[in-house]
Parts: sequence; C-alpha cells; structure tokens
Amino acid sequence: EAHNNMGTVLAAQGKLDEAVTQYREALRVNGDFADAHFNLGTGLVLQGNLDEAINHYRQALRVDPDQPQAHNNLGSALQALGRLGEAIGHYRRAVQLNGDLAAAHYNLGSALQAQGRLDEAISHYRRALQLNGDLAAAHNSLGTALATQGKLDEAISHYLRALELKPDDARALYNLGVALQSQLEMVWTLATHPDADARDPDAAVRLAERVVGLTGSRDPAVLDVLAAAYAAAGQFELAEATVQTAIGLATVARADQLAGELRARLDLYKQARPYRETAPSDGR
Repeated sequence: EAHNNMGTVLAAQGKLDEAVTQYREALRVNGDFADAHFNLGTGLVLQGNLDEAINHYRQALRVDPDQPQAHNNLGSALQALGRLGEAIGHYRRAVQLNGDLAAAHYNLGSALQAQGRLDEAISHYRRALQLNGDLAAAHNSLGTALATQGKLDEAISHYLRALELKPDDARALYNLGVALQSQLEMVWTLATHPDADARDPDAAVRLAERVVGLTGSRDPAVLDVLAAAYAAAGQFELAEATVQTAIGLATVARADQLAGELRARLDLYKQARPYRETAPSDGR
C-alpha cells in the first residue's frame, strides 16, 4: 500500500516514470493488489504502452471483477488499438456496474458511433452529458452524430457548447464550420431554388438569421445568403441593407468577384425581385 500510495502522489506531481516504478514495486510485494494493477495500467497508457496496460487492467479485474473504472479504462485501451467489439463489452459492463459513470457512457457512445450505430451512441452521449454537462468531448461527439443524421441545428448547439468549455478545441471548431456551411447551403436552396415547391422563405430567414448570429455578421458570403432569404420572403428593404453591408465587407477583403455578384443581386432587390438560381439545362 505504501508503494501504491507513493506512486499515486508521484503521478499527481507529473513524475510518471517514478510512479510506474512504485506501482511495479507494490506488485512485486503483492501480485494480487488490484489497485496497483489498475494504477500501473493507467500509468502505462500515459506512457503509450497499451499492450502492457491492457494486461494490468485485466489483472485488476481478475482480482476485482466488479470494478467499473477498470472496465472503462480497459475498454479505452482496447478501443485505441481498434478492438471495438471487446471495448464495447467492457464499456457496457462498466455502465451496468455504475450507471452514473459519465466517462463510460461517453466512451461507449464513441465506440458505437465508430461502428455506425448512431442512435445508441447518441443515447449514451446524452446520458454522459446528463451526468456531467461540462464534458466538452461529449458535446463535440454528440454534435457529429447529430450532424450525420441531418440534425444541424442541434449539432451546432453542441459544437458551440464544446467551444465554450474548450475554446481551443480544433475538432469542434472544424465541425462547427462544416455544420454552418451545410446549413448555409440548405438556406440558399430554400431561398433561391428555381422550383417553388423546393423553396421555403420563412424557414430560410429563420435559419439564416441564426447562422449570422453565430458568425457575428462579419462574413459577406453569409450575409449574402441572409439577404437572399429576406428577398425570397418579400422583405426587400432588409435584403438591400444586408447585401450593402456584405458589399462593404467584400470590398474591404478585396473579394472582387463576390462583390460583383453582390452588386448584381442588390440591383434585383432594389427592383423588388428575389434572386433565383438558374434551372439546370435538360441537355437539349
């Protein structure tokens, strides 16, 4: 116990190599010391020694089969080696033993998502966030699962929460950008499609205003979409004002081609005419 406790203190101080040495010494004295096997496994994971870590997690579970954290950590090590089926089995056992273990629910969701089982994954991500709403990784992963199902509004909300919790999360930033771009493309279609049955101006305005709010109204391409949505809804004064702002931003950014396109659309809006995409040719 003294060696194990010393290892824990050293690990907390960032002295990982010394901690691992102490855990090994604890196991030399008592090879059936489950806590030392577990702690050594965790230290070995941090050192990148996954195979040996897995062995010690298994030894911990041999001594104490009902340790949820050991099942969770073993699952994580197995998943890192691509052994998803085994990992899922241990994650499931972890949440059976302790349904309030947020990390196990998150990890189980991650493994299920990797297998394409999105509904199950989303259920476990949601449970993880019920238990701990500050898990940035769970917000990001839930966002990706929702986005895959086309639920962009909710996905964006989770990406934003992930970034509130961890502003430098590159994955969440990238995912948010992709989701916003996808939503802009949807709005453009709802506002400008040549087929009236495919247009929904009110929905276009609602979605475009939300995207503009998220991006801070500083992107001329985003404002272009919002202006097209206003025009589609017959709100031509708003369309004019919005596209004029976009023209100013594009000019400052020296985006000459975009500025030219915006001026052409401004002329339409001044005539109380919405912008419409050209219907594709039938090849004749």
